Amino acid sequence: MSQAGQGDEPAGGSVGKGGKTGVGGSVADYPEPQIDSMEPTSGPYGTPVTIKGLGLGNASLAGFTLAVGNQGEVTLTPKDKASVVSWTDEEIVFRYPFPAEGGVALEGPKGDVTVGEFQPTWHVAREIDQAPAATVLASISPAANHIVMLYDTMPLSLVDVGPEGVVEHSVTAPGVDPSRVRLYLNAAKKVEGIGVSSDAAPVLVHLQNSNDDLVAKATTIQLQATELAVAGGSEGAAVWMRRATGWFRARPGASGWAQDKGPIADPNPNAPNRATAPCTWPGRSTPVTSWTTWRPGR
Repeated sequence: MSQAGQGDEPAGGSVGKGGKTGVGGSVADYPEPQIDSMEPTSGPYGTPVTIKGLGLGNASLAGFTLAVGNQGEVTLTPKDKASVVSWTDEEIVFRYPFPAEGGVALEGPKGDVTVGEFQPTWHVAREIDQAPAATVLASISPAANHIVMLYDTMPLSLVDVGPEGVVEHSVTAPGVDPSRVRLYLNAAKKVEGIGVSSDAAPVLVHLQNSNDDLVAKATTIQLQATELAVAGGSEGAAVWMRRATGWFRARPGASGWAQDKGPIADPNPNAPNRATAPCTWPGRSTPVTSWTTWRPGR
C-alpha cells in the first residue's frame, strides 16, 4: 500500500484528529493501536467488556480483529453483530464469548497488542479426578455459581464445583440405599441429605454435615410406607410417607429429623403425576413408589 504524498488525501478517505477515518478509509496513515484500559476483567459469559484506547480500528477498515481466549479460540471483527456491541477508533464494546477463557488481543495491519485478561465466573469444563463411570444421584445449588453433586461411587462422594475449582467431600453412609438419597440445605445453608436404610424394616437416615462431609445417622422414623415423596419449598425439606391410615410428614428440626404431621387423607388419590416407577424395598413385597416432587395437601 503506497504512502499518500504530502498534502494529499489518503486513497479512499481521510484521517482526522485522533486517527479517525471516514468510511472506505485507508490504514496507511492510521496510528498503531494503543490500549488504555479493559473493563471488567471477570464475569459470566456474555458480559459486556469495554476496551478504550487509540487506533483500535472500525467497521470501515479491514484487517482489525480481536483474538479472544488464551488460544485465540474466538475471533471477532468490527462487523460481528452477534458479539460486538460497538467498535470505534477509541472504544470497543463486545460481549465476552463462550467458550473462550483468558487473554484478549487486538490484531491489526500495523501489529498486534495485548489488551488484557478476562476470567469467566464459570468454566466450560473441568476434569474431576476419579469421577469416571459414575452417575449423579442428586444435586443442589447452595450458592450462586456453585453446584454440589452426589455421585454413586463406592463409597458415595460429594463434589462441589464452583468458580474456584472442584472440591470433593466424603460421604459415610453404610447401610443406606444410595438411590434414595436426596440433598437439601439446612438452616445454616449447608448441604445435608436424607435417605432410607437398606434394612428389612427401613428407617429414614439423616446425612449430617460435618465440615462439608456427610455422615449418616439413622433416625427413629420407621418408613412403614407404601409410597414415599420428598418435597421442598418455603418451609424447607420434608419427607411424606403414605401408610395405611394416610400421609405422614417428617421434617428436620433443631434436634434432628422428626415426624410432625399425620395422618392426613390423600387429597387426590388418583393423581397421575404423583409418583413414578414402582419398586420394592429389600425384604418387602409391597410396592413402594420412587421419590417424587409431589407434595400432598395439608
